[in-house]
Amino acid sequence: LAAINDQPRENRWVLHLLHYIPERRGQDFDIIEDVIPIHDVKVSLRTPKTVRDVSLAPQGTALKFTTANGRTDFVLPKLEGHQMVAVRFA
Repeated sequence: LAAINDQPRENRWVLHLLHYIPERRGQDFDIIEDVIPIHDVKVSLRTPKTVRDVSLAPQGTALKFTTANGRTDFVLPKLEGHQMVAVRFA
């Protein structure tokens, strides 16, 4: 699952990426027992403005990215349940 929060005051987007494997334990609910990490997740976003930098949040680790034809592409090294990625605009 992916969702973007627009933060215009900070001139950035915060991308939330989720990867959980739920187990059905009852008629009305699922349980998440194990979080299984996935690696080297390729992400491509349609970006309306020039991107200044892309980084993990809250860690602050910079990610390499490329831009072309109105898209910004990067690879998330590891997704372990939930990871936020900040995309800051110029």
